[in-house]
Amino acid sequence: MNTSLAVSPNILAAYFLNILDGKSMREIGRLQNCQASTVLRRIRKCEDLREHPEWNALFTALEDHQEDTGRSISAHLSRETILAALKLNAADIAKEFPPQLQLLQKAESLLLVGGMPSAAVTVSGAVRGKMRRSVALTGLAFGWLVPVGAITGKVRQFKPTPSAIECTGRDFVSTSAQRSKRSSSTQAWRSSSLEVLHRQNPGLVTANHMRIARDFKMIYLGQHDVTRDVYSVVRQRLAPRLLTALEEVCGKSTGLETLETLLKIPARYGKAVVALALETLDHTAAQSGKPAPRLATPGRHHPRHHPGRPEQQMPRHRPPARNPR
Repeated sequence: MNTSLAVSPNILAAYFLNILDGKSMREIGRLQNCQASTVLRRIRKCEDLREHPEWNALFTALEDHQEDTGRSISAHLSRETILAALKLNAADIAKEFPPQLQLLQKAESLLLVGGMPSAAVTVSGAVRGKMRRSVALTGLAFGWLVPVGAITGKVRQFKPTPSAIECTGRDFVSTSAQRSKRSSSTQAWRSSSLEVLHRQNPGLVTANHMRIARDFKMIYLGQHDVTRDVYSVVRQRLAPRLLTALEEVCGKSTGLETLETLLKIPARYGKAVVALALETLDHTAAQSGKPAPRLATPGRHHPRHHPGRPEQQMPRHRPPARNPR
């Protein structure tokens, strides 16, 4: 299971070390190898998040979890910690979240969360599904949901992010039980090798390549379910070794050195192979006259056009007739 959270574990750890463990900002700075001013910004960010009722509920659950277990959560903040604090497991998320995500990807859909045990999924104002509030809080912590609109009132509105499709992956449950041997604070928010390469050499891996890489990751994660058809098109456009390069680096966040070993290519050739794969995917799409495979943007509705049937023209606005004098 992906270990990343919507908020960096370092930020959360700084906050909990301060309010739960009673450490000063200078002590936290030494532990996190940063300045005290950086620690202060991290604490203030968490305080700002707590202004939102759902984020406040998450923080409260984590505080209660530390009190119940007697262990400091700041040293091992991860998705497993979130699930334990909310008294859930990966199987619960894999069972409840994907069906509601299908509804949330429709036009005019929203997830409504309040103080009740269940959250409602509405489509065009009508309730079409439900999920437990704790499952919705998990989606928020994992970066699968973002709030929209005002945070005041009894009910808050949420929409899914592109990364929410991760919950449909076949290996979501099987890999979640394997705890990482490394600390989540050093692993979860580490920049991917592709992001580092883009910053170091934006001419080789361009901003457009990064967009294609993000779209490919979403397609890869949903290849067994919601993006099966799109993924089959990608497989047809790429040679096997180029497809493997994208699957490893973009889909699985594999490092370039590991990719070079896997493909049995010389050292330092991995970045060129990944750039070539992204360029090929974009180029073959241009040659075919179709855009590179992308996920549909949730909440955006495109009217259907039926062949042989003239499109309906929107009536033009006519100014009101003047009264004759």
